Amino acid sequence: LFQAAGIVAGAGPAFLFRFIDALAKAGEGIGLSPEQAASLAKYMVEGAGAQAAGSGDPPAELARRVASPGGTTEAGLGVLDGEAGMEELLRRTLEACMRRSREMADAARVTP
Repeated sequence: LFQAAGIVAGAGPAFLFRFIDALAKAGEGIGLSPEQAASLAKYMVEGAGAQAAGSGDPPAELARRVASPGGTTEAGLGVLDGEAGMEELLRRTLEACMRRSREMADAARVTP
């Protein structure tokens, strides 16, 4: 489990940084300036991270509380939770990390 924990904790920040960047770019696509979008994305992650860290509730429950039934957040969550959504994307991402980790470990075991 050391490899798996290292991937989630070690590579995870890079994935979160990509998410922040993608969220900001998507914000630009709906009319925010690049500066506004970047600032909002960074501060949103800071606040949501603090809330998740300080809560005893699972993140899925926190997301449910933020989403009003039939509202805009629920519509967006429908995309993220869809068949090719975030869970599937992150599963493939972590599998790619594990594959590469195993390849690197195998290469390190080879003696000249």
